[in-house]
Amino acid sequence: MQNKTPLQALAFELRLSWSFIWRDLSTTMLPALLFMAAALKTRADLTAHSLAVALFKWALYFWLYIYTFCLADQIAGVEEDRINKPDRPIPAGRITRPGAIQRWRLYSLLFLAAGALFGVAHWALLWLIASVLHNFCGWDKNWFTKNNVVMPLGFLAEVGAAWQLVAPLTPIAWRWLVVGALVVSMTAAIQDFRDVRGDRLTGRRTLPIILGDEKARLLMCLIFAGMCLLMHLALWGGSGLKGVLCDLWICGLALYICGRLLLYRTARADDRTYMVYTYWYCSILASAVIMT
Repeated sequence: MQNKTPLQALAFELRLSWSFIWRDLSTTMLPALLFMAAALKTRADLTAHSLAVALFKWALYFWLYIYTFCLADQIAGVEEDRINKPDRPIPAGRITRPGAIQRWRLYSLLFLAAGALFGVAHWALLWLIASVLHNFCGWDKNWFTKNNVVMPLGFLAEVGAAWQLVAPLTPIAWRWLVVGALVVSMTAAIQDFRDVRGDRLTGRRTLPIILGDEKARLLMCLIFAGMCLLMHLALWGGSGLKGVLCDLWICGLALYICGRLLLYRTARADDRTYMVYTYWYCSILASAVIMT
């Protein structure tokens, strides 16, 4: 086989990274950009140059953020992906598992280096620790460690870095971090309804498997109601028209998600419901732009 030119090799790596990460952009790069926008609003010295620098940091850092995780996740879950997501790069044969491992090691080092260069090394390290626990230490196999430990740690690592890349963390930012981490930990189990078949075969103990489908769906609806109330009280209640608009949008979208959970119960429908959930998640962080 003819050796690739440097340009061809770069093009291949970019296409490969896209095939690993495209499903997860709405829970990583987009919400990070939204929360970064909220941080930028707090700066009085914002210029076109500083905005360009911020966007460069966002693009590089969060591309490495999601690529390192997706590499680790798909390295650890090849057999499960053959059932649930056979189009992913490893089961589809676009790359070997050893090749993915080599890339995970390289890009993890680059991610830590970018974190150190941009002043967010602690958040980068926290994300790598959460990623290793989730993918290589079996924490993804149990609903509690997956949703109530790894997911909130990942949220903190994501939005904490997004804010601190462009501005110092403030008490207001910390309030969004803490409340957001709680909301994510309580609602992240919605992703497990779409993968029940593969999860059973691989021994995962997710909420739908433990409680049963009907009870788990009803519980998630109650949780969404509780989280909407929490956000109203802790983040934007009493903030006038802006708070009312946030309530209407966030609560309305949560109601739509609950309706889908109860009415549409195929794996394909649950995957679409999860995508709506990612938009809800983005909307929460977009509300930070409105409220700051």
